[in-house]
Amino acid sequence: MLAVALLMAAATSAQTFTIQATIPGITAGCEVRLLTHDGHQTLLAKGTTADGGFSLSGEVARPTLVSLRINDKPQYAENEHAQDRGGQFMLGEGITTIRADHFLQVPRIYEFGETPLKMERNLHIEGGLPQRHYQEWRNYIIDAELAAWQTDHVAWKAQFGNSRQSDEEPAALSEMKAAGLAAQAMVDAMNSAFVKAHPTYAISLVLQQQQLENMFAFSNDELDQLVTTFRDNEDQQGYKALCQQIEQLRRYTRGTPYTDLTLELPDGSRKSLSDYVKKGQLHFIDFWASWCGPCRAAIPSVKEMHRQWGDRVNILSISLDTNKEAWQQAMQQEQMPWTQLLVPRESSKALTDAYQVRAIPYLMIIDGDGRILLTTHSADKAQAAIEGRIGLRGER
Repeated sequence: MLAVALLMAAATSAQTFTIQATIPGITAGCEVRLLTHDGHQTLLAKGTTADGGFSLSGEVARPTLVSLRINDKPQYAENEHAQDRGGQFMLGEGITTIRADHFLQVPRIYEFGETPLKMERNLHIEGGLPQRHYQEWRNYIIDAELAAWQTDHVAWKAQFGNSRQSDEEPAALSEMKAAGLAAQAMVDAMNSAFVKAHPTYAISLVLQQQQLENMFAFSNDELDQLVTTFRDNEDQQGYKALCQQIEQLRRYTRGTPYTDLTLELPDGSRKSLSDYVKKGQLHFIDFWASWCGPCRAAIPSVKEMHRQWGDRVNILSISLDTNKEAWQQAMQQEQMPWTQLLVPRESSKALTDAYQVRAIPYLMIIDGDGRILLTTHSADKAQAAIEGRIGLRGER
């Protein structure tokens, strides 16, 4: 009876949507897909372009952030990749209209060395209240997001581009990276201010849920405040999901004591993480793997940390490699003059349970009392956090 009641409740809460698009220059017969804009990318609707546009219809259970993807050709050659164009919006009940002056003015979903932010305003999307609130947020934040992308892109080109300025001007590169972090911090601050000012908006709930994906970033008091803040949100199903997410995060709050792990040394012997986490010392841990490109790209930044603070910060690299030979070879190639450890197969579940390592590089800072202060995927953010910690506290 309970199962039937839940199914009936789900059925009555479904919201029917219709999307009507008018885009001159669009080629007939191209596939159009509507996906949830999250890690799952669930297909909500699919159609085909015709007569300068397309229409889609379906159901959603709640206001949903979605991604629209339009192929630029009806068919692709065997080795040819799709060049999707489209954008994001908030989908709810009723009719959503989409228009653009021309299909070539619609931003590409992905383009190497570019960003869809530059053309986002070319796509005009009108819908119900959740979409109006979403558009209010985009109008507020897009210029700051574009500035952050441009600042970060300058640093990326300097470090990885053909000019290789990073080899010649390390101080200039450091300034570029700092500017990129400052620009992104501005975006984060503006998003936080928007969410605080509009706690009833469905998009505010989405933004907050994205922030909660950062492990060890919130205290228990801050989590309690979030439960109160979003109580009257227009997306009540999303609010229930937020509350469940918060309860799961209680184990991973900022200042939580680190969890011990059994680890393997390069010579095959075993030690515990607690053998390296010493009282009164700041610790930086880099979870990485030999096969992880971004991990290898972050190693020069870790080397710079070791050069600057090796006497004040205990740096550990902990590999998630399952191939020990590949791990050994990578260590020889990278020449990392700090402690190197490996997560043995039997410790993999304990690692996941303790730290929720879902992607690498996964960088962690632990204070002198064994409390987790920060986890991030960005070496630049970790470096900035250590600089602030040493500068403010003088901790060794």
